[in-house]
Amino acid sequence: MSSPATPSPANQTVTVFLSPGPETPKLKQAVYKLPGNKTISFVHTCLRRYLAKYRPKNEPIFVFINTGDSIGFSPTPEQTVGDLFDKFSDGKRLTLTYVFKQIYG
Repeated sequence: MSSPATPSPANQTVTVFLSPGPETPKLKQAVYKLPGNKTISFVHTCLRRYLAKYRPKNEPIFVFINTGDSIGFSPTPEQTVGDLFDKFSDGKRLTLTYVFKQIYG
């Protein structure tokens, strides 16, 4: 008897927690369930819309992942939340931190 196949990252729904960085406003809703095939570019677009009243239109928003050892990195726009969830989540949710000013070089 075979066990059911584990869904690929692109087919699974992942929980994403959007955490504000220093001097960045909190979102009214911080936890979202997204299809695993959504990209970081999609997250950027949503953040721009949700935070429009707090920043000038063309000012960037930076998204990064803290890898647990105090060193973070900024995922590329084409990376999917499903792949990032599989590599960097705590098993329940993927935490993405957003800021208006770049804090990692």
